Amino acid sequence: MEKFFKGVSLSSVQGDLVGQKADAIVNPANSLGLMNGGVALAIKNAVGPQIEEDAVKCAPIQVGSGVVPTSTRSKIPARLVLHASVMEQPGQRTTPKIVDLSVRSTLIEATALNLSSIAFPAMGAGEGRLELSEATRTIVFGVKYYLSKHKTSLKKIVFVAFDSEALKHFDHAIGQI
Repeated sequence: MEKFFKGVSLSSVQGDLVGQKADAIVNPANSLGLMNGGVALAIKNAVGPQIEEDAVKCAPIQVGSGVVPTSTRSKIPARLVLHASVMEQPGQRTTPKIVDLSVRSTLIEATALNLSSIAFPAMGAGEGRLELSEATRTIVFGVKYYLSKHKTSLKKIVFVAFDSEALKHFDHAIGQI
């Protein structure tokens, strides 16, 4: 699904986050920058251990408001990973409020970096243990809120679903905009 809001393309796809052609992909991180599970581990496996070392050097990453950009060293299509802290410790339960704050902080950082495209996974739905429908709705509505209040360099925001169920939920949330 694709919809335009405030001049920005919002779309959902089913696939692998690390294979997305975007300026940056988002890692729903923990405050320590450790990448031992979920989306973080998939990114580390694709890019290599240096990405985790770079994130850990910036720790602690403030939960909800901290976003740390690290280079992918051209190992994947995206040139940056934006580590957005959605939990204090690895595997800790998160909340919709924290995911919402992390989405907005990520968009602020993406705009400050003058990025034109970014790809979000279903932040909080895996390691953070949020219900899939709640996580996807929170992410999409956080993007909508940010775009309604701020100017941005972003032209394309992609919501990447790991399976058909996540895609259905992203599509439903985008359809409500």
